[in-house]
Amino acid sequence: CNIATDTLVVGSWKKNISFWDECGRNTKRSQNIDQLPCSLSCSGETHGSFIIVSGSGGRSSIRNRDGNKIADLPKQDSWIWQSCLSLLGDRVAIGMDSGSIAMYSLSCPFIWCSDGYWMAWRKGTTDIIVNHGDRFGRIRFHGDVRRISMSGKVLAVKLPDKVFIYELGMDDNTRISSKCIHSFAMTRADDCFHLSSKELVVSKDDRLLLFSFEGNMLVECTLKSRVNCISAGVITKKGMASITVGLENGDVLNLLVRPTFPVDFELQRTHGVSEIIQSPNQAVFAVIDDERTLYVYHGSTRKIILSEKDVAGFVFHTSVSHFICYSRRGSLIIQTLDGYSASFQLQGKPVMFN
Repeated sequence: CNIATDTLVVGSWKKNISFWDECGRNTKRSQNIDQLPCSLSCSGETHGSFIIVSGSGGRSSIRNRDGNKIADLPKQDSWIWQSCLSLLGDRVAIGMDSGSIAMYSLSCPFIWCSDGYWMAWRKGTTDIIVNHGDRFGRIRFHGDVRRISMSGKVLAVKLPDKVFIYELGMDDNTRISSKCIHSFAMTRADDCFHLSSKELVVSKDDRLLLFSFEGNMLVECTLKSRVNCISAGVITKKGMASITVGLENGDVLNLLVRPTFPVDFELQRTHGVSEIIQSPNQAVFAVIDDERTLYVYHGSTRKIILSEKDVAGFVFHTSVSHFICYSRRGSLIIQTLDGYSASFQLQGKPVMFN
């Protein structure tokens, strides 16, 4: 099958798949697989560039454009002779030796991050699209992008075994440039991944770890409960760098990044925290809990300014903190914190408000 206009993917019963150009040259290293491939089905660049490999043992796997496995489809009771992707790349039909046909829906979780007017999101499983106003840029990786985080013009990207730190800029009037300024190995599993000023904050269960851009672990601490989310922190009295952490037990902690994550303030709540969103001036922050209830707090007094139930997503305006946007019950609401609002019938959740 053709993974791109100039690349042919070939499956061999030597249990590997290889990649060739139109002149018959091998373009990438062959990938060994754990089955005899009977069918290959490819999705083009538009839909994320991935490959469905099916064959012996009733097994099918989803692989990225380099042949690395992303996930397995449910195992069948006989060999699979044919698999076929839909035109949009969101469904796959599988034909078995037993004569039966199975159909599966495919979806790739939307991974994104933003800071001010900068925004980045995952395209397919291996690409990052960076946006600033009407300018775009693309960063390609040979592995699967697991997590991304952004602080100003710096972007951190987590692959299964490595972290890349990029500096973003403007090439001309239409393109965004990117330069890798640091990279280091990181194979540890993580729950949260956050870029804070000049350090990287990673959590696993109830542990919080701080890494330098060179990959050195600087600080490690244990909190009272599992960390569900991390965001940029509320402005502190001394102007020190901080992060805001939401815990499974419902607590919200604003922690100074140095020296050892000392607590700046603690907000005790009943339900677990699923998301924390900071306003551009870091004077107001929002919390969405496990019950999908939204609370907007004043940063210094911690008093509740606004609360709404059944909220699916929430963002502050990129430059005007008292303008907010959130989605609930099939509607998109644009509102000021003093009560003026407008509502639109629209499915989905907001990711940027500008």
